[in-house]
Amino acid sequence: MLRVELDLLTGADALRTETYPLDVHRYLGFVVGDEQLGLPIGAVREVARVPPITEVPRAPRVVRGVIALHGRIVTVIDLRRRLGAPDLPPGEGCRVLMVPSGDEDVALLVDGVTRIHRVAPGDIEPAAALPGAPRPHVVGVARLGVERGGAPTLVVLADAAALARLP
Repeated sequence: MLRVELDLLTGADALRTETYPLDVHRYLGFVVGDEQLGLPIGAVREVARVPPITEVPRAPRVVRGVIALHGRIVTVIDLRRRLGAPDLPPGEGCRVLMVPSGDEDVALLVDGVTRIHRVAPGDIEPAAALPGAPRPHVVGVARLGVERGGAPTLVVLADAAALARLP
């Protein structure tokens, strides 16, 4: 199959000739701190640059504030705060991922969007494979491609509803 894909990091088109089995699932890859995560493509309505964020007094700590996007006011959940990464102001590469939460959309603030991962069901380990205490937003861990050192790239597969949930 011949296809043209957009490299999300560089913005360049890349011509690919690849075939994928029918049971492969697609995940939008993104970064928060040192962690690589993925959300099912169908769970993300939009990826956008970060517009100005207005802080909300007395909001829960995970709420960075609100933004105006397409004429709507949208709550911004800071995934650095939710996942326990050091708190930093949004940088140039940061993006918001618009995901549904009840009757509204919520913007998940991430450090960057990497690429679309194609993951076969056999390449997904259960969430229990991660060391430490269980994390309610994790649904599994995907083993993707082998890096130069011989170790596979691991991507934490997350549940958009759990990440978007307000405390």
